[in-house]
Amino acid sequence: LTMARAFSEARANFFVHMLFLATMRIGTYRLRETVTRAARFFSITEVGRSTALIFLFCALFSTGMASIMYEVVLISFATTLIGITEFSAGIVIGGFLGGLGLGALVGGWYTRRRLPLLMLLIVVEVLIALYGFFFFEIAEVFGIYASSKLPKLFFILGSLLFPSFLMGCELPVAVQWLTEKDTSCSGLHVGIVYAGDTLGGVLGAITAGMIFIPLLGLEGTMVAGGILNAATVFLLFALAGTRNVVIGVLLALCVLFGGSGVLLRSHNYFTQADLWFFRLATQLDPIETAHSPFQYSAIIDHPQFGRSLYFDNILFKGTGSRALHEFSAIPALNAHPNATRVLVLGGGDGGMLYQLVRADIPHIVHVDIDERLVELSRKYLQGVHGGVFDDPRIERHIVDARAFLQETDQEFDIIIFDIPPPLKAELNHVWTKEFYTLVQSRLTPGGLFVVHLPSNQNLEAQAVILATIRSVFLYAYRYEHPNMGINIMQAKIIASDSYDPRVIRRKKTIEGDHWYESSQQAQLFYMTPFTRSFFESHGDLISTDRNPILFQFLQPQYTYKAIRELEYETPLPALGKQ
Repeated sequence: LTMARAFSEARANFFVHMLFLATMRIGTYRLRETVTRAARFFSITEVGRSTALIFLFCALFSTGMASIMYEVVLISFATTLIGITEFSAGIVIGGFLGGLGLGALVGGWYTRRRLPLLMLLIVVEVLIALYGFFFFEIAEVFGIYASSKLPKLFFILGSLLFPSFLMGCELPVAVQWLTEKDTSCSGLHVGIVYAGDTLGGVLGAITAGMIFIPLLGLEGTMVAGGILNAATVFLLFALAGTRNVVIGVLLALCVLFGGSGVLLRSHNYFTQADLWFFRLATQLDPIETAHSPFQYSAIIDHPQFGRSLYFDNILFKGTGSRALHEFSAIPALNAHPNATRVLVLGGGDGGMLYQLVRADIPHIVHVDIDERLVELSRKYLQGVHGGVFDDPRIERHIVDARAFLQETDQEFDIIIFDIPPPLKAELNHVWTKEFYTLVQSRLTPGGLFVVHLPSNQNLEAQAVILATIRSVFLYAYRYEHPNMGINIMQAKIIASDSYDPRVIRRKKTIEGDHWYESSQQAQLFYMTPFTRSFFESHGDLISTDRNPILFQFLQPQYTYKAIRELEYETPLPALGKQ
């Protein structure tokens, strides 16, 4: 029985091996036959118009997708350099459409000459791919981030006109090539080619903002667009004939691996994708960087401010920021008669937590969405947080602030909001009336809400936030304080439903380390006549989930315009001759 079983197993193994070899033989033949058919299918000279139309559609779909991905990145690039204004939006849209129109004229003129059209398309795609790969490196070489406004404007225009001009050349050249291959091509075929370019742009616009930029950052998205251009190069080589398919594949693979190399070389796993923001303000090399799905961060040794944190184009000046934390936490602690439970939304640097631990608050809840920023601050910003991250009184949650408030059933005496202003759409949901209503529901009777405001250069933004909070809370007041040890005033809002939060109610008042004094609290709420009248006249805009106010937060021009247009009741005296 043992021998019979062994013989049976050997025979079964023999048949399995024979079946495997036969399958491999047939598979190799089938693979060879498939490759041959594919090569014939790729050859426009052997198959004809239908294959040409399909491949041309795919080629323009790919390049159209890449072009709009570039435009989305360039919109973010332009608005970061010159602000989110109607002017910057006009520059981006006008430059892009102007380049397309000019390129279409030049491409149409080129088709009148007896020159190789497919080769022109290939050269154009290679140039656009190189543009995507090296755009940010070129910007660094020219030092555009630290230059004045006029060079930035010219660079933005050039960076828009160059790729859009090349993209505009493609459509007339592609249509001319298609009509030369088959003179019976009609408007339907031209429409199909144009549809490929447009539909690719639609997909590029959606995926750039929802997928590529959150995952790869701005530079990674540009490189992804370059890789799409490399795929277009392959398709165009396929259209050139069977023999050129291999060349197209090799070239596309070279561009693909080259682009990936550029991406990985310039990123520490995408950590350095947006370090050009960092160089905009510092021109320094970072000690350590971190990139999360929410923001990028860098630790630097600033020559003026010492060990500092740089995140999302904001320079957080290390120990000099203690003034900000003192004036955020202590006025509310003194206004509340006996605060025992405090919630901090944001504040990943830990400075707010230090003030609360210093005030001996028994229960502190810290909510921050970016764990990498918290860990970076824990490691390098001891001068800010004083080592309180691991204090047993602190309960930490790494989660979105709005999601936490929706899910928790805890109530708090004070809620401190220390999240950056909505310079990007991802932050809109925590700056709306609905969010403030949610905050209100998580406060104990007599609870206080404190909000850190954008810069005083953006009074319109502050007016929107104040009006929105006043639409929810019965009492809401704005106050100012010196910021970061230099001659800049920073603003806050403190709100309550039960009493005037400007009045000190704590029996044993808390004093600051270097900045805050309880005897001066009433003076924090003083506003000049201009500031007071400005907020009274700009209190009609309210930010909601359906209509969030985003563009206001980088438009200081309107404040300066309001100052310029002031009418003085007493005329200025005429200047005498020198």
